[in-house]
Amino acid sequence: MGHHQNNLRILMEMRPALDGFYGIPQETRLLYGVLAGLPDVELSGLL
Repeated sequence: MGHHQNNLRILMEMRPALDGFYGIPQETRLLYGVLAGLPDVELSGLL
């Protein structure tokens, strides 16, 4: 997604992906998917 001046920029904490042996928890995947699909949102993940 290209950076536009009016985009809402969100940095999402992805540390739950490092907990346990199961990868990214479902609620984290679902929330990231919803936010990434919004047209005026620039989303990044932070490990």
